[in-house]
Amino acid sequence: MNVDCFLDTNVLVYAAMARFSAPGKYERARLVIADTNFGLSAQVLQEFFVKVTRGSDRPLSVVDALVWLDRLIDRPCIAIDQELVIEAVAIAERYKIHYWDAAILAAATRLGAVTSAGNRQKRGLLPHFSTGPNWFSFVSWLRRSASCGGPAEWLRPWGA
Repeated sequence: MNVDCFLDTNVLVYAAMARFSAPGKYERARLVIADTNFGLSAQVLQEFFVKVTRGSDRPLSVVDALVWLDRLIDRPCIAIDQELVIEAVAIAERYKIHYWDAAILAAATRLGAVTSAGNRQKRGLLPHFSTGPNWFSFVSWLRRSASCGGPAEWLRPWGA
């Protein structure tokens, strides 16, 4: 189950809610979702649901949030299981990062993602994370100029 990109929570939040508040981020998030072979994790779906129904001035209804979750049903999704938790703990300890960020890295690794789109990098996560032959990075693609060539350029891993 390999994907080209692992989507972090905020990409989905921007696609669902940022049409008027952050139109550039909204458009880029929509393009990535439409044009990229992406996967996600149960953690991302949980964070998305909580953020869009409770973490906004204009929250989505539960029904609207469920519509978004239903649209993602055909995408590869990594479940949270005992092995993932143990992998995440090892990553968190090795790189001295928060467990929740490490769980995202563990899920992306399990999916075989070569890049990851999201904003966890802004919080000081590793610019590169290596696991075997796969390299992926938390790309701050939302801060890139609108002149980018498209999702493939935005998601190209650094230094690969």
